[in-house]
Amino acid sequence: MEERPLLFRGGSNSGGSGSGGVTPATHLQSPRPGDTYNYTLSGKLQGVGTNVSYSFTDSLVAGYSQTNYSGVNVLIANYAYNLNLSNGQSIAVNTQYVESSDTSGDVMAYGFSQNGALATYNPPIIDLPAAWSNTLSLDQQTTTSSGVSDVVISSVVGAENVSTPIGNFACSKVNYSENTSTSTNTNGTLWYPPEMGAAPIKLSETVTLVGSDGNTYTGTVNGVLSSTNVPIS
Repeated sequence: MEERPLLFRGGSNSGGSGSGGVTPATHLQSPRPGDTYNYTLSGKLQGVGTNVSYSFTDSLVAGYSQTNYSGVNVLIANYAYNLNLSNGQSIAVNTQYVESSDTSGDVMAYGFSQNGALATYNPPIIDLPAAWSNTLSLDQQTTTSSGVSDVVISSVVGAENVSTPIGNFACSKVNYSENTSTSTNTNGTLWYPPEMGAAPIKLSETVTLVGSDGNTYTGTVNGVLSSTNVPIS
């Protein structure tokens, strides 16, 4: 599946403040080499029109390192999943993404590597905006070097206080959708405290995709940030 895990997408690039007595941070703490985020996920995988129906638990580790890419120092975002299905099957996925901040401070995604093959985005997309508000809205379209088109629409729909195992946060609540030419469609909600850098601290999403067997599958995922080494500002 040639697309970026949506756990780290959302937002746009304008400023403002929160609403309803909740005031999230308005400026992103840019991700740095060595930043690590650990998530606890759970959900269900179902086959449309089949008897497949599995619940699952999942651990996700997201970490950042720095490297040189085409003569430029860039960040590598590494996402390691370990999906444990209720039928006893375990699925491991590891994906890396090439990112860098532009002159405005927006974190741009330039490409990704999965199973050792690098695919680039044309054009690059905003992965994390530098500035946040309760009126952010973004509609992006890109195509990978392997020919997969990708449309991502996201917007902040309000502000909420969210309680997590590592504390309480004032968050921007982001609704988003993503549609690719490989018939992979995703809809979900992310809760972002921008002072935590690349991390949404809570997520809820539904993914529909066509498997290699030709069947359509739907996965629902809920998750929360369980630990991080990123200082809470």
